[in-house]
Amino acid sequence: MHRLPWLSIAVLVVALTLVSPVGLAQRGIYTVFGQVYLPDGKPAADITVQISAASGYSAQAVTNDQGQYEFSSLPTGRYRLTASDPAKPEMHADPVDTDVSRVPSLQVMVHLFFREVADAPGKSPDRAVVSIPEIAQRVPRDAEKAYEKALEQKGKGEFDGATESLKKALVIFPRYFQAFTLRGELGIKQGKTAEALADFSEALKINPDFEPALRGSGFCKLQQRKIAEAALDLGRAVQLDSRDSDAHLYFGIATLALDRRTDARNSLEQALQLAPAGAVTARIYLANLNAKEGRYAAAADELQKFLTAQPDTPNAERLKAQQAQWRELSGQK
Repeated sequence: MHRLPWLSIAVLVVALTLVSPVGLAQRGIYTVFGQVYLPDGKPAADITVQISAASGYSAQAVTNDQGQYEFSSLPTGRYRLTASDPAKPEMHADPVDTDVSRVPSLQVMVHLFFREVADAPGKSPDRAVVSIPEIAQRVPRDAEKAYEKALEQKGKGEFDGATESLKKALVIFPRYFQAFTLRGELGIKQGKTAEALADFSEALKINPDFEPALRGSGFCKLQQRKIAEAALDLGRAVQLDSRDSDAHLYFGIATLALDRRTDARNSLEQALQLAPAGAVTARIYLANLNAKEGRYAAAADELQKFLTAQPDTPNAERLKAQQAQWRELSGQK
């Protein structure tokens, strides 16, 4: 958990504890989604995608006309995804394994690729496919092992050890933008905002469209009160991954600070829709937005929703006092 510095954005003056970009996934319900592609790179429609876990869990989905699929409400754990087309037995897609507890958000993107059986490699991939640029990286196995060790160490709270493992990975493969991003996320957890921002910046030099790095960069710039720059990074992040509730939350905060009210409202509401519990802080910002527009009853309602979800918040008494004031301004008691 990280405390966001004060942003002069509205009537309510409170210090808010926000969920960090790396914190939500540790306690939420996951969604695994992605696309299935044909050997020529076109989306594969009407394909059966199956997800399974060692626990015995299994589910199926059929891709739409864009080759897209989605599995929601998944608990933490390791999953295997497979794709098949009974009508075309000559097509084959290697299974992909993903451990949702090792990724920095509640939404995990996994793409599957069909190919001709004759082109089958000798070994299936042993980690989740996150993006097309990652597939093209050809990360050396030693670097990948160091990265995987860092993920394991981060999960155990061994942040210094994880940082050392990532340093090793980057020595082996200096263009490992995922390693820069993970090190940036560790920096956020340790309160090292400047160092974290530097790592996100390096990741974005290599892959300007890597959404987790854009989200992390935007978060750091919010902490440094570089609001306009933060909004640019976070706006791009939500364009690239409209399912990222964290990116929507931070983009909503940044745009509200810039008085871009329509953008702020849309993103804050989207954050709540994607993660009603994890993004509950958005309700305070929506309350402020409503108050700025003279909608005091709606502002008080948002505070009540927040207090219902977080009754033990350290600012509860202050929020209740502000709520009462807004009720009075609205003519309600």
